[in-house]
Amino acid sequence: MSFFSPNSSASLGSSLPSIAASRLSVPASITHPPSASSRWSYEPTGSVITLPMLDQRVRANSDTAGVAPKKKKKRKPRGATSVDRNNNVKDSYGSKRRRRAGTKEQADKERMNEGVVKESTSVQEIAGRQDISKLYDIGNKIGDGNFATVSAALRKGDGTKWAIKDIDKRKVKGKVYYIENEVEVLLKCTHPNICRLREAFQSPQAYYLVLELIDNGDLFDAIKTRGAFSERLAAQVVGDVASALSYLHTLNVVHRDVKPENLLLTNDMRVKIADFGLACKVLGPLYRVCGTPTYVAPDILREQGYGLPVDVWSLGIITHVMLVGYAPFRNQDRAELFRMIQKGVFSLELPGWNKVSDGAKEVVQKMLTVNAEKRISAHQLMRTRWIRKQRQLLPGLEHKREE
Repeated sequence: MSFFSPNSSASLGSSLPSIAASRLSVPASITHPPSASSRWSYEPTGSVITLPMLDQRVRANSDTAGVAPKKKKKRKPRGATSVDRNNNVKDSYGSKRRRRAGTKEQADKERMNEGVVKESTSVQEIAGRQDISKLYDIGNKIGDGNFATVSAALRKGDGTKWAIKDIDKRKVKGKVYYIENEVEVLLKCTHPNICRLREAFQSPQAYYLVLELIDNGDLFDAIKTRGAFSERLAAQVVGDVASALSYLHTLNVVHRDVKPENLLLTNDMRVKIADFGLACKVLGPLYRVCGTPTYVAPDILREQGYGLPVDVWSLGIITHVMLVGYAPFRNQDRAELFRMIQKGVFSLELPGWNKVSDGAKEVVQKMLTVNAEKRISAHQLMRTRWIRKQRQLLPGLEHKREE
């Protein structure tokens, strides 16, 4: 179980390669979605991922000229759900992008208008983990990733429960300023749907972030367990996330990696956004291509400047998955996947949508509007009739399959 997705922090500092309607034609690659009985699948997004998956499998390169053919594994039907946990492990599909390799101009462009704090004054200096033990009783490890481990802890004195994220500096060399910036962003945030950071420390070897303990898994776990959500449950989740995004956007902060793995669930099934490794203050059009393939917005991929609306697009993808159990854009070829995302054409006539209300469909369409200027905002999303109506009917979520 992922308590606050230590693997998600693997997206630190990544830089990447460069309206639905039933009457629109549907790309062949999405005309065969999962059957109604299928659950959230671990089918990778194909070559989008250039690094090993969580289960350590790596999709073979299709360029096999001169290589003895290997025995083919049984594959899922075309169109099977292309969503996997952290479809990147070490990088949010990042450092392998097609780019003008290492040019100063490209680096300057990527940093343009990013309000990033490169050295936080809020990170306390300590000698090592032993100093943390003077303040907290550190318990069992509850999660780990490629460069972070997470342990449950009790704060001495008041007995409050926390989670301590231990980040190995050697494994984030050259990207530590993303951690420093995450600390600054989180310490400025006070919102019930954002994971709280209590304090942060650093030793010569590691960073230690003391975060709110969220011990009911994440949205990915919930969807994988239950399959498609009822509209009431989906609206509750969307409302919580929209509330957090509206708050962040009021501060002119963009998250840039909204995905189920970064949406943590409390025991009463409220949602809290976590992992602010890619977040930044928006000072003008942003150009860094970053995020997670399945959820990345077309405005990011175009590399012509983007802003706050990219978070709403990502939430739209998540909403689509919650309602019908699969993502709207799925292809095992990275370039084709990105083309599909930029075109933004998907169908509401595929299996599962016949059980979804017109109000929910309209909300999904408004979030997945390719033109960022016409895309619904997080604040407007909270005020939609579908969200307000469904949330009134369901004061709290239950983490169990509905009868």
